[in-house]
Amino acid sequence: VMGAHDGSLWIGHNRSLYVKQPHEDTFRNIPLDLHPNAYIYRMMSDRDGDIWVTATDSSVRRFVGGQLVTTWSSKEYGNIPHLTLDRDNDLWMTTGWGIMRIHKPDFPQVRPNAYRLSGDPREGFTRILEDHEGNIWLGSWHHGLDKVSEKNVIKLSVESSMIGFADLAGHLWLQNHHGLLECWQRDDGQWTIADHKLVP
Repeated sequence: VMGAHDGSLWIGHNRSLYVKQPHEDTFRNIPLDLHPNAYIYRMMSDRDGDIWVTATDSSVRRFVGGQLVTTWSSKEYGNIPHLTLDRDNDLWMTTGWGIMRIHKPDFPQVRPNAYRLSGDPREGFTRILEDHEGNIWLGSWHHGLDKVSEKNVIKLSVESSMIGFADLAGHLWLQNHHGLLECWQRDDGQWTIADHKLVP
């Protein structure tokens, strides 16, 4: 279940997608034409308010104003657990293979750039965060948290999940199995990680 910028409510259940607009009394069912054995994997909203729906047949669907405008397959790289649109209008997608990046106006006519940060086939990033400075961070169970820039990669070894966000102060918050991890850069350039245990 997710709420969109326009106030609409989106519900994905197995193979079905339901949408309720603020001025409507009932949900409407949107056909997705998925592979017979596939189901909805993730739903996300980008900074433009577009809705993205990924499925276990490696398909990606983009909705604008509640209407389907793009269907694309990422089957070369597997399912897409997360995507985000950064402030430069670049679309970032995580896969079990690595990451993909493409300028949103070029998608899907132009093939996304696909690459791994480490070359490790287990890289499998599951989460993308953009911090207050516009830096992109990628989260992975195997490799922790990686900051991507044009010049280098900063790695933070943390145990995280697919859930997290960046606050206005530039701190990164990531859910783990017993609470939240808080990561931030000190004035001396070093990184600090605080483990906030919320459950025993």
